[in-house]
Amino acid sequence: MFYDRWLLVSNPIAFSSYIGSHIRLSACSRHTRSFIIWLLAGAIIAAALIGMVMFADYNYSLTAAASMNEACQPDIAADIAFEDFLKPLK
Repeated sequence: MFYDRWLLVSNPIAFSSYIGSHIRLSACSRHTRSFIIWLLAGAIIAAALIGMVMFADYNYSLTAAASMNEACQPDIAADIAFEDFLKPLK
């Protein structure tokens, strides 16, 4: 009640768009802050995409280097394999 009368609101705004700390800011300041936040978000997304491409290329180069066109040794003696098994891990 305001002076013994109910206040009438013709077009209420959505509660999610009401931010108490922004009441003291001008429209230009709010738009500038919004622009900076969107710019930072876009830069983070672009950096993530570039990083994904770089790591995918690095992974491809590792798999390409590991797949050699040389045949494996046909047979390994059992005593050599057992000695290799007994070696400590690095």
